[in-house]
Amino acid sequence: MSEPVNESGRESGHEFERDFERLKSQRAIYAARTPLGLASFDCFARAIGDTCAIYVDDAAARAAGYEQAIAPPTFVCETVQYSRREPDENGYIGHAWDFPMEGWQRVRGGNAYRFHQPAVASDVLHVEWSVESVRATSDSRGKPMWVVVQLALYRNQRGELLAENRETIVYRRSA
Repeated sequence: MSEPVNESGRESGHEFERDFERLKSQRAIYAARTPLGLASFDCFARAIGDTCAIYVDDAAARAAGYEQAIAPPTFVCETVQYSRREPDENGYIGHAWDFPMEGWQRVRGGNAYRFHQPAVASDVLHVEWSVESVRATSDSRGKPMWVVVQLALYRNQRGELLAENRETIVYRRSA
């Protein structure tokens, strides 16, 4: 069954429009069970091709002006060590909203990061996700899309803000 179409040719009446205020007020809060750990820093750094010693060696980190080894850039925003859910159909175990998007493809549209302080191996992540905006639009072929901007705040066990991740998710009708 297709969605109603408004005068601009875009689908309307979708649950996103009807529940927009509810979506904006939702929060998802997670707390990791264990500290981050140097082994995770090492694996992530190698995966992104950045083998700087400050990610695994306290002495190197001190020489660079840090108290101890620090996490590589974007590590706290990409790790899902806080997650306790089972993998979805694509193998993803991180945060995902339970949006009513049957028949729609979810595509990561981009990230805007803001870092406040580096994470260290002993940090236990606390992550809060919220929805900032939901917008109906269409792609270059006129097919309907929904653009969702969500915000994740990453804190350590002391409540200190480590990073912000403003992530854009695009939902397109599946072929």
